[in-house]
Amino acid sequence: MVEKFFKYLKFDIAIKVLKNKKIRFSSSKLFNDPYDINPPYKYSYPYLTDTEKNNLDIILKNFSDNALILSLSKTNKNLLMWGHYADCHKGIVIEFNPQAKILDGCTDVKYKKDIVELEYNYIEYFSKDCKALINTLKKLFTTKSICWKYEKEKRIIVDKPTLIKYLGQRSKNRNFEKLEEQNYIDVDFNPTDIKAIYLGANISNENKKDLISLIKEEYKHIKILYQAQLSQKGYKILFDKIKV
Repeated sequence: MVEKFFKYLKFDIAIKVLKNKKIRFSSSKLFNDPYDINPPYKYSYPYLTDTEKNNLDIILKNFSDNALILSLSKTNKNLLMWGHYADCHKGIVIEFNPQAKILDGCTDVKYKKDIVELEYNYIEYFSKDCKALINTLKKLFTTKSICWKYEKEKRIIVDKPTLIKYLGQRSKNRNFEKLEEQNYIDVDFNPTDIKAIYLGANISNENKKDLISLIKEEYKHIKILYQAQLSQKGYKILFDKIKV
């Protein structure tokens, strides 16, 4: 089965994303789940000393402070997400092409009742390849409470200083001091990275017209849009095709 990558957006934000061809990686400080800021965990390896635990706590806190996340979803038909993230069904959903470079490293979020257990001994965390530490960081930032399961979230997680360094190598025109101060960074994507666009059931005619005009100019490979409709036979979303 081909993986799906959807991004729910309010209309005004979506227009900026599509015009600028940039998608936002945000600090977890801006997220609506308070546990995203400092993911909870416990040490299950019984022989870690207090000093070792303190050292690991500092490393994990530092990564948490510098992590930037792009949140996506595996579904474009969730009523709650259309309501919460797409302005009460007045926004849109963007579907990314699975081959898009910007999706490198995308990982499914796992939903659990219990917090993450850190199970390695201290030496393993700092082995040559740091595999245990990398796995732990990945697990921490892709584990959420089971109450968020309906979002079917996928995440791309990057380290802010590393991303800034990478962007600096590609462009000398960005204000990198400003990037250091921000809780987000907007990252470029290619027009062909957008596979499809879905309009909310309550989108205004004016916004629909503006979106179609933009698609014709900037995303000529997209020939069909999808208009959401609320089914009258059940609590679900259906999509009608719209020729561009």
